Amino acid sequence: MAIAPCAAIVANGGEMSKMKVETTRFGTLDIDEKTVVTFTQPILGFSDCQRYILVEGPSSGKVWWLQSCDKPEVAFIVMNPMQVVPDYEVKLDASEVEDLRLEKAEDARLLTIVVVPEDRSKIRTNLKAPIIYNPKTNLAKQVILHDSDYAVQYPLAGAVEKTPVGTSNAGSDA
Repeated sequence: MAIAPCAAIVANGGEMSKMKVETTRFGTLDIDEKTVVTFTQPILGFSDCQRYILVEGPSSGKVWWLQSCDKPEVAFIVMNPMQVVPDYEVKLDASEVEDLRLEKAEDARLLTIVVVPEDRSKIRTNLKAPIIYNPKTNLAKQVILHDSDYAVQYPLAGAVEKTPVGTSNAGSDA
């Protein structure tokens, strides 16, 4: 199944069941339990974090925070890779489609992790290991694109209009 990212992240609707998520960046957040994104496999290097919430960043839907519900200090800046590579595409195998309970390609959203070092001219995103997210089931998974030429460290200098505030320690050298 080949998927291309959509511009918007869509949260599940329905009746709200509140929970509190402690974070080091945003304080205590009251969220709807139905918005928790569960990873079917942890993000590489973060085996103790499988539940996250998406928090919109300051740049009008250009970036989001993927905030761990399991560890307050773990949060990644993520973005839609189509903002920098308009023809970005991921091909999933049947097991990945099944893991995420994807009924059709249009159900999936693609996100890539953004790394923001002190030298802001070296901001980059990892196109080689995107996150596939199914907002209908709130399941997600990071996949490694072994058979692609996408960069692990794709430079964003000039590609993203506005860098989020407070990102100097965000993410890792993914």
